[in-house]
Amino acid sequence: MHTLRTHAERNAKLGAIVRLPESNSRRALVLFFLLFAALGSFSPPARAFTEIEIREDRDGAGPSHIFHLHDNVVVVVDPLDGFVSAYSDGQSRALKTAAMPAGFRPWRLVRQPSTVVIISEDEKSRIEIGRDESRWPNKFDASPHDTTEARFRMAPVVRTRSGLMLTASRGDRALAVRPIGPYYLASMRELERIGDGRRYVLWKELYLSDPPRDQLDDQRIKVDVYVGRFEKNGTLSGIAPLPLAGMSRVGFDNATIMPDGTIAVLARLY
Repeated sequence: MHTLRTHAERNAKLGAIVRLPESNSRRALVLFFLLFAALGSFSPPARAFTEIEIREDRDGAGPSHIFHLHDNVVVVVDPLDGFVSAYSDGQSRALKTAAMPAGFRPWRLVRQPSTVVIISEDEKSRIEIGRDESRWPNKFDASPHDTTEARFRMAPVVRTRSGLMLTASRGDRALAVRPIGPYYLASMRELERIGDGRRYVLWKELYLSDPPRDQLDDQRIKVDVYVGRFEKNGTLSGIAPLPLAGMSRVGFDNATIMPDGTIAVLARLY
């Protein structure tokens, strides 16, 4: 039986805990960048935070996905406005914007060498985003999607006694993830690979909040989100907790890995 534990003092193996900067864009949806903390290190991240304002937070649904395109360029997917936009690190003005098909509801990302494929929620259609934004059309066309096509399949995730595991697939060895808490490891997914031989994984852990002293039965389910860096042998060598306390909203697929190993995160800051 899996149980939820209360939030305890963090283990020293976590290293430095990253914190959000003070933001002047309290109602803005922004990108910001995090560094991995080396395991066993208490040194603060060396790189200053960079914020890129995407658009004003004017509604109940914002951009949902972010992924690395090339160099220091990322793509933000905004289902409400119906556009995908390319942004460069440090610039709030989009390099390129293109429309999605009417009614297209993005769900899963499949990262490939020359394109990033966005599969719809109903898995009946997909759009393919080229790595060179200068060659994008004004509007992407949807293609019929076949769920049996091997090139679009994800490596299955299975539950183990100690957590979750990405099974071996297409020449990749299996990769096991254990919770930091120790809490309940709810989900995991692999992010980009940046050519350094490492693998980058985002996972979520659930735990019970500490109750007030006068209401010991008043506990709530909380979530911690981490991005971990794994070496070729499967060893966890770096970790970055996403600072959810500073965010009022995060996207569905809200983190991506940049070429220098930093993490770009899409969120609304308080």
